[in-house]
Amino acid sequence: MMNGTELLARLRSIHVDRRLGLAAVVAASLATAAVTYGLVHNDIVTAISALPFVPAALLLVAIGLSFEHPDEHGPGPGGSV
Repeated sequence: MMNGTELLARLRSIHVDRRLGLAAVVAASLATAAVTYGLVHNDIVTAISALPFVPAALLLVAIGLSFEHPDEHGPGPGGSV
């Protein structure tokens, strides 16, 4: 079992891509606003059609947290020669 110190060390080692985080926040905000608008105005079509944005935002968060930067010292995948 993992203790608190190990958990904090793992959380500190996560690399975050801020661009994907911003996109995830925007997608989650739009989804929340659309679902709320649909529920407040009794527009079920708007509320249901906004639900696919929620998994997209979660996917962006997951990708942003697991994004690893390529080696800056030499060519590699996505790098220049």
